[in-house]
Amino acid sequence: FADSGRTDDEREWLAFVRELLQLRRASEPLKHGRLLQYAPRNELYVYFRIGKEGTVCVAINNGDDPAELQLDSYRESIPTGHVLRESIGEHRGTVVTDRLELDPLTARVFEIMPHK
Repeated sequence: FADSGRTDDEREWLAFVRELLQLRRASEPLKHGRLLQYAPRNELYVYFRIGKEGTVCVAINNGDDPAELQLDSYRESIPTGHVLRESIGEHRGTVVTDRLELDPLTARVFEIMPHK
């Protein structure tokens, strides 16, 4: 499909998928890391990929309403003194220290980083 035949939403979605694929190609934890899943709560699904070179967190809000991600609920995977840094998308580089609101029907990907 040519770019000229796509809607704005389709172009945005394709760019997001391309970013995800590039991130997966470059990320050791996403390719080879151990999977740690948390039971979904209120349509919010969170999992971690823990590798030798770092940890990645994926948060998916499958609900029709915004969802709040409280980092304290995931301290087993996010050590004290660490934060989430957004890896892709419009919020790339955003640092989350305690909580995050996810828009409905969205997925966000974060690296676990020491807090500076």
